[in-house]
Amino acid sequence: MKWLQAWNKRGTNGIQHQLLENLTKYYLCFPVELNRAGKSNLNHCMIYPHRITRAILVVVMLLFMIGYDQVSKQMVRKRITPNEQITVIRNVMMLTRVENTGAFLSMGDQLPRPLYHILMVLLPLLVLGYLVYYLLWHERLSISLFVGYCLIAGGGFGNIIDRIVHGSVTDFMYFNFGLFHTGIVNFADIFITAGFAVLLIEVIFVKKQSSTQ
Repeated sequence: MKWLQAWNKRGTNGIQHQLLENLTKYYLCFPVELNRAGKSNLNHCMIYPHRITRAILVVVMLLFMIGYDQVSKQMVRKRITPNEQITVIRNVMMLTRVENTGAFLSMGDQLPRPLYHILMVLLPLLVLGYLVYYLLWHERLSISLFVGYCLIAGGGFGNIIDRIVHGSVTDFMYFNFGLFHTGIVNFADIFITAGFAVLLIEVIFVKKQSSTQ
């Protein structure tokens, strides 16, 4: 990385630009981005020695999120009865247990079972499968996009496992922050929300800063 930083200080001509493009094609995770002046921007760049490294990183992140989500739900199913309410932080956080047969905020819970399996299991699995493929093979992903997509995929798989194994998603956390309060959620929902928040920050702030350079 030191030689690349030194290269960045000297500027990048056409030959150097092409070499950097070839470099990031084979040393994959995140490519070198060039600003309008033609200089490589290392602030949002990571380079890994092989595509396998990216695959390992994706698998580790997904397994961690799915495992964390599933273990927490299993503990709730064993220790909290349905609709029981346990105050963790008074007027701020409460634990309960709700079996959600629909999607977010119980949307779709009245669907016929065949249509439910198509819309709530099969279609999300196809979308998440494509998202994982995108994470593994797309050559131009910033760190924030990579993290955001991983969070969405990990949370999505966590909830789909519930639908396949149990026929419902276990929600158990409620937060009240005064002007803002959540529905009853689980860690998978939090991962998905965090992922979309990261993507929103990327679109609004990072891309805006890049356009002004």
